[in-house]
Amino acid sequence: MEEDGEIRIFAPDACASGAFLFREAKFFMEATTVNSTRRMVWTALLSAVAAVLMYIDMAVPLFPRFLKLDLSDLPALVAAFAWGPAAGVFTELIKNLIHSLTTSTAGVGELANFLMGSALVVPAGLIYRRNRTRKGALAGLAAGTLSMTVTAALANYFFLLPFYSNFLPLEKIIAMSSAAIPAVRDMGTLVLYAVVPFNLLKGTVVSLATVQLYKRISTLIR
Repeated sequence: MEEDGEIRIFAPDACASGAFLFREAKFFMEATTVNSTRRMVWTALLSAVAAVLMYIDMAVPLFPRFLKLDLSDLPALVAAFAWGPAAGVFTELIKNLIHSLTTSTAGVGELANFLMGSALVVPAGLIYRRNRTRKGALAGLAAGTLSMTVTAALANYFFLLPFYSNFLPLEKIIAMSSAAIPAVRDMGTLVLYAVVPFNLLKGTVVSLATVQLYKRISTLIR
């Protein structure tokens, strides 16, 4: 049970986050009826594409086999660039709700993916909305990649790895990781030497793909 002091510390942050998301959702929905419908249709389409891309993943050389690279955050970034952070978060949410229907992780993996994806698209969408240039896009994507990496490190250390250790002993997970990265000796070094660089790489790959794709389809979807 959390102590009263902890509740007093985190409650304002939760309220601020809720107010922020409410403002962003309102901004996303405030438009003419035609534009609002167009946004919702495109966001639904991007969410469906993201859900499909989540199933298309690949192992990355030099990293443990359980770290798989996919491009499912790309549609959410496109939505965030086009209509703001709320659209990106909504795309991440729908993507993971769809994916949760066919997995056996009790939604834990999808929750973590949602948090990490949101950590990527919110900074990217906010920065790009204030500076709609290539420089603004790159700055937003860089900030989003760093935010996602920090979120991934915390999520893996505090609940993802402990959760998956119920199915595969943590010692075996560490041994698998050590076979790919000899510096991995425990959960902390696994996060430091595997999870962190992997997410930096993933963020970079997805960001570069987003820049190229958004430039080509921005006039179509907006």
